[in-house]
Amino acid sequence: MGWYSYHIYYYNNAFVEDLISKVISNQLKKMVKEGDCSSWFYLRFFEYGPHIRLRIKDFKGDKTHLLDPIKEFIHNYPSVMIDYKSLKSPYGQDLNSTDSKDFIEEGNILEVPYIPEYQKYGGEDAISYSESFFHVSSKIASLLIDKTKYDFNKRFTFTLDLMLLTALSLDLPIKKLPSFFYHYAKFWEKYMEPEMKKKVSNKAQQLFEKNKEVITKRVYTIIHSYEGNKTPINEIHDIWKVNVTNLANDYKNSFNNGKLIQPSTGKIARNESEFLDSIFSICFSHIHMTNNRLGLSQYEEFYLGLFIYLAFKQMGPKIGVV
Repeated sequence: MGWYSYHIYYYNNAFVEDLISKVISNQLKKMVKEGDCSSWFYLRFFEYGPHIRLRIKDFKGDKTHLLDPIKEFIHNYPSVMIDYKSLKSPYGQDLNSTDSKDFIEEGNILEVPYIPEYQKYGGEDAISYSESFFHVSSKIASLLIDKTKYDFNKRFTFTLDLMLLTALSLDLPIKKLPSFFYHYAKFWEKYMEPEMKKKVSNKAQQLFEKNKEVITKRVYTIIHSYEGNKTPINEIHDIWKVNVTNLANDYKNSFNNGKLIQPSTGKIARNESEFLDSIFSICFSHIHMTNNRLGLSQYEEFYLGLFIYLAFKQMGPKIGVV
């Protein structure tokens, strides 16, 4: 049956996470259990106005069982006022350049074609592996949204954990991780306005210095637990590690079968060096998509990437990184 795709336009930042965790996620978990769909995932997007992009696989039965509760929620918790000039995407998209008449009205649910990002995730052979993981990521993200609604510091910690576990479980060499997370931070820094870069960078450095021992200990504990194959810190870590490890094995099989596409070139990965470059790129995308689901801004993505990098610098030879 393939994938169905809906764009759900909703401008109320105060309630959008309740829509995700209490309505969309709960309804879809029930539908999977009852056999009305086989998989689903979501993203937050800002083109033509803030909206949730929802993808549902093998969607059958009465679609109103999903769409009507969403419409009812938006009706009950509408945005009081929509100031189009103040709308700003946390992911570097310039909403101010979009004329207000081009924004799609809140409450609209548009059914649109789903176009997989084949090259970004290793090609047509590998996309199904990523889509399966998108489902896991969406379920975990919606759970964390609910658990951390009133404690963003807790969400920040969970996000740091998942970023590091993703890189470790995709089998990126530990000696390469400081560079990976440094470049992850720098990628988001380039979307900042020039006058903000120095301010945000200074704040990030100050926050790290203030919390240096806690952050470094957290990073070390996750690495030590992962490498020693010890009991994960919590159940979410365990689920994440198992699923990302399976994903890594799938990508490796695709490479061994001569089918893995390099995201940077669109060509087949022919050797171990090209395979590793591909996994670095795919890892970056998976980390960002999970952070997107969790509602992180570009500034928060920058902070987390930099914090992990600085923690590695603190640990140095202690974990084999000089």
